[in-house]
Amino acid sequence: MIGMVARREAHLAIDEITITAAREAVVDFSRPYFMESSACISRAPEEKSRAFAVLSPFPMEVWASIGLSVIAIGLLLRAVRTMIGWLRGGGEGMVRLTLHDLTFNMYRSLVVQGNRIHTSQWSLRVVIVAWYLYCYNIYALYSGTLTAVLAIPAYERPIDTLSDVLQATSNGLYPVVIRESSIDFMFQTATSGIYHDIGRLITGDRNYVDAPPSGIAAVLKGKGKVAYIDARLSSEIQMMLQGRDEFFMGRQSFIPQGYGVVCPSGASYREDFDMVLERLVEAGLVIKWKADEILKLNQQRPSASPSASTTGRRRRGRRGGPGAITITHIQGAFFIYVIGGALALVALIMEVVLTKKVTVAMARRVEEEEERGE
Repeated sequence: MIGMVARREAHLAIDEITITAAREAVVDFSRPYFMESSACISRAPEEKSRAFAVLSPFPMEVWASIGLSVIAIGLLLRAVRTMIGWLRGGGEGMVRLTLHDLTFNMYRSLVVQGNRIHTSQWSLRVVIVAWYLYCYNIYALYSGTLTAVLAIPAYERPIDTLSDVLQATSNGLYPVVIRESSIDFMFQTATSGIYHDIGRLITGDRNYVDAPPSGIAAVLKGKGKVAYIDARLSSEIQMMLQGRDEFFMGRQSFIPQGYGVVCPSGASYREDFDMVLERLVEAGLVIKWKADEILKLNQQRPSASPSASTTGRRRRGRRGGPGAITITHIQGAFFIYVIGGALALVALIMEVVLTKKVTVAMARRVEEEEERGE
């Protein structure tokens, strides 16, 4: 359309035509009748796997710290008791507990297994009471967080900003824009910053589409590997038409752009368009038309978007709130149970092998001693 107006094959062009410096070099634009920002559109985040949800309340460094604290409290109890026995000459029953026994008893306290160590020494009592308070806090934090993790669905991190797009490129994601649009112009002409970094990723045919419907469709076909960058309104309309629940629109706004009527260079009637458009904008009619169009699409949505997939409906249902905890939620506990059984089997095999080796070695030694005796 820009070419037709520039060649004076048409008197004007009215469409979703954004005003760019490259276009203004060959045609004239009326005053902007609508201004909006741009956003990233990506595939709706999928629900995270709950295979190891039992470990999710704490990060690995916290789990490591808890494990070290169990070992440390066993060493501390043994050191205190040994010193007391050395100062008083021994005689208390607790001295019979080995380091292994003390450490395992503290572990039992951590997992709320109700054990009690009897001691009359206040120094030991203070250490044990402090450990019980520590266990209480750890258990309360863990159980509360785990309940929330299991009851409320968690989703993968969405593409909210241009920085997210850059970070996700390491996982195969790539940006898509409309060819020769104002957004494309901004990315290609930027010399530094985030726009420049994104522009360096837009290099081939896979990064370009010809219209908003193709851009939104590319997000679905890309299966989570495409971030379409375009104006909010046209993207929102296409998302509704192609199945709103399948998409996620980032909250960050960037690259404001304006829409105008295209006129031939030097056209005398451009001033008339400017005057009429100014009245329409001041009367709020452009904003009203936008709201009416969105409302109409929402009313037509059930019949206009039959392509909303079963996955989208399931996702929509999950967002209704927490439900009952199912076997899927606690599968991580069974994984730990199975892993523990597998490790126990490996330990048993090693014990059998080592025992057999020791028995064979002892038998050989006995035979050698008998031979020497003869």
